[in-house]
Amino acid sequence: MTAPEWTEEERTAFVWCITNDIKISPDPVKSGYNEYFKIIIKINGSVIVSPKQYGPKELYPKMLEIYKFYYNKYNETPKKPPLQCK
Repeated sequence: MTAPEWTEEERTAFVWCITNDIKISPDPVKSGYNEYFKIIIKINGSVIVSPKQYGPKELYPKMLEIYKFYYNKYNETPKKPPLQCK
């Protein structure tokens, strides 16, 4: 299983989450030929386990999606407004 190339947005979200003690990791449910994983999220002393199992191709994209979710939800740095055409 190979991790995907990260975009700058994904890298920023990852670093922000790690710095702010939000950790996301895979937890193998079934190993071998048909690997499946649950996703473990540790935030503010709580542990959240994904109800769904993810295969190797969908695991990393889902983890990056979750990092971006928490970054967008809790990051207080104002975002640049979109450019407007006049």
